Amino acid sequence: MTPDLHRESLRSLIRQRTALVRDYRRIKTRIKSLLLYLQIDIPHGMDSPKWSLKFIAWLDALDLGYSNSNQTLKSMLSHYRFIDLELKSLLNQIRLSCKQNHKKD
Repeated sequence: MTPDLHRESLRSLIRQRTALVRDYRRIKTRIKSLLLYLQIDIPHGMDSPKWSLKFIAWLDALDLGYSNSNQTLKSMLSHYRFIDLELKSLLNQIRLSCKQNHKKD
């Protein structure tokens, strides 16, 4: 692959990462908005920009009182996990590409 094509393919990965980060923020906001709408307080110490495994476990165990609300939260968490895995995979691919092709940079 020529340098220009390789650089463009790397830029494409980075653009995709940017889009996923935007989606990641969006789904986290939607989950917190659902909790706010249902007047559910996040426990002290768990409300931070970086979601801990403990916080996600708390969300998983949360009973919102209605099956439809529980299903909504479950769906949102599934979407959150999908985006999280995609982001991690994409970051690994970007790192690998940079290590292999940009050793001189």
